[in-house]
Amino acid sequence: MVSGIPESLDLASLAAQRRAGLTPTALVAAVLARIAGYPDEAVWIHRLPEADIMAAARALESRGPEGLPL
Repeated sequence: MVSGIPESLDLASLAAQRRAGLTPTALVAAVLARIAGYPDEAVWIHRLPEADIMAAARALESRGPEGLPL
């Protein structure tokens, strides 16, 4: 695991991390940090603004554990 998220973002790894307490906002923050550290910005065709992504993650968290995917 690097930056608080699994190396692989497959569903099994994400589900295991979710059961271990990984929150949507922590996952999103870690993925955004990984993206920011990627050396080639030309890879990204389109990405939503960070504020919008974090707002969606917070909305997921507001559902409580029973309302979260995975």
